[in-house]
Amino acid sequence: DHFNELLAELKMAKSTAWEDLIAANGIVIKIEQTKNSIGAYENIKIDVWVYANTWGLYLDEIVIDISQLTPFCASLLVEVVGLPVEFPIAQNSIRKDPTIRLGVVSYFVGNVKRKLKVVNISAVAISV
Repeated sequence: DHFNELLAELKMAKSTAWEDLIAANGIVIKIEQTKNSIGAYENIKIDVWVYANTWGLYLDEIVIDISQLTPFCASLLVEVVGLPVEFPIAQNSIRKDPTIRLGVVSYFVGNVKRKLKVVNISAVAISV
């Protein structure tokens, strides 16, 4: 839901377009171009949009295919960083990384159990 938080920060409308595209893939790479044809000695701009709900390194290739020319291939390396889990107790914290303090337990006290909620925010299963 970080994408929607970014939209809120930029005061843009909330969107589910990426969520529909990503499904179980974990990452979506979308290419948008400003126009389909290029005049002589003209440049065009292409936008590369990446959305991920997992983490890791991803390598893909962008193929630019212009009729009657050999296709040009550009490598795209995407590094998705961030924790794959959230600790709801640590939300709205001023610290970058969550800190969990379980306190001091006396040796003479019996077993102490504490529950900590952990939410997997990635598209893949993880072991904690």
